Amino acid sequence: MKMKALSVLALSAAVFLLASCSGANNGGCTTNCGGGNANLSITLFDLPPAGVSILSFTLPIAGITLTPSSGSNVTVPITPTSYEMTRLQTDSSLVGLELSVPAGTYTSINVTVTASSGVFINTSGTTIGTCVNGAVCAMPSGAATTIQVPISLTLVENQNQWVGLDFNLRNAITTTNGITVDFNQPNVMTATTTPRVGIPA
Repeated sequence: MKMKALSVLALSAAVFLLASCSGANNGGCTTNCGGGNANLSITLFDLPPAGVSILSFTLPIAGITLTPSSGSNVTVPITPTSYEMTRLQTDSSLVGLELSVPAGTYTSINVTVTASSGVFINTSGTTIGTCVNGAVCAMPSGAATTIQVPISLTLVENQNQWVGLDFNLRNAITTTNGITVDFNQPNVMTATTTPRVGIPA
């Protein structure tokens, strides 16, 4: 009888151990199931505008996320910082180095900006809003928004990947009925994985 009870106990323990080792943990993987993390480095640069000479333009970046091919957005762990974009017409600035993000396939990088500020010289030859030709004027603030930038990006575990964000101030500035800064204009920001020629590393 004792032997039978021991056999039942041993069989129960074996079944329990097998059950605990089978199946997926926590309900299984549902998003970006490639496993592990990749290292993402991001830099920012700027395409200069036409018709006005920008003396200064400050762009505060509050956060960045990646949109995967399926599932919820992934937060990129950057430090919120303001960038002086006029300097970045001939240079680039590091947004984040070797930022750990889940391996997977991503379709867009989303950049959240807060209210911008700037100063410009009107070199258009005519009055823009209340700014007469040749005058130095304050630029209206661009409203806080999230700019969705299409990108085709596949990251594998332990991969080191660079992404360049090209902020196009020319596309963000509109001069119809005065001057405005609108971050929702088409192609205000584009993303590339091809290094920009002639820009310091």
